[in-house]
Amino acid sequence: MDFTPLLKGILIGLYIASPIGPISVLCIKRTLKDGKKFGLASACGVTSAEVFYASISLFGLTLISDFLLAQKFFLQLFGGIFLLYLGVVTFFSHPQNRVRVEKESSLFHGYISIFFLTLSNPMTILSFVAIFTNFSLDEKHPGLTNASLTLLGYAIGSLTCYSTLVTIATILRKKFDARLMRILNRISGVVIAGFGAVILGRI
Repeated sequence: MDFTPLLKGILIGLYIASPIGPISVLCIKRTLKDGKKFGLASACGVTSAEVFYASISLFGLTLISDFLLAQKFFLQLFGGIFLLYLGVVTFFSHPQNRVRVEKESSLFHGYISIFFLTLSNPMTILSFVAIFTNFSLDEKHPGLTNASLTLLGYAIGSLTCYSTLVTIATILRKKFDARLMRILNRISGVVIAGFGAVILGRI
């Protein structure tokens, strides 16, 4: 079996997930505030949403992609407003000296909230098509096996990248007291709200 599609998928996943954007900042912020489990749940949510879009591109699900792109305005409006809201809430949040105990019930919320936030940018579909083309993949007829291997590789690459950010944040978490968390909240709030403003400005 040729594992080249798997390796290409891993490279694509690392390439797309490596830039620091609002989702990455949110994963780091959640890890520092709520712990590693919550950060990993968020990382899985991001990867799941990106794998969903990647599967649309790889398997040529044009009906779904056309529908999502047709709803671009509403999805971007939702994503932009939510990021603005999240940025403001983060900016004015007051960190506690004692980190709250992680609750298993909150992990699903961490997963599903960031999953839908990632889905709010349907233009990601077009990005996947362009990137897969640059990696010399035939997105029209990739073959079921090659497409599946590429998708699996992408999931591995993406999850590895976000999990690495979460792990680094977990290591640094022990050094963050209330003062540093307050500073981080201010910076994260501005960054997240800024990305929300950019998204709304592009509508």
